[in-house]
Amino acid sequence: DQDRLDEAAEWMLEALRIYRLVHGESHESVRATLGTLGDIYRRQGKLEEALKTQKQALRIARRVHGDESKEVANALNNVASSFEKQGFYDRSMEKYEEAHDIFRSL
Repeated sequence: DQDRLDEAAEWMLEALRIYRLVHGESHESVRATLGTLGDIYRRQGKLEEALKTQKQALRIARRVHGDESKEVANALNNVASSFEKQGFYDRSMEKYEEAHDIFRSL
């Protein structure tokens, strides 16, 4: 339901504002909220916003957890899904493969 997604996006944006104010940009709460917001945008069909938001979450995951973490692998899957929805299948597959390699190494 689009109205519920709009409401969820508003709440996630408010949470993101608060987390950034309290914790700064490089914090797990910011990363997790960006990931959720990106998923909401993807469900709404706001594909460019979804990809931008998912990439931000990925950057934070790398900073906070290191390149070989489940958080990075999950963020890569989200970026891949956003690429896939936009029809960028080669880029999508690269990210899915990178995530797969990380998951196998854990």
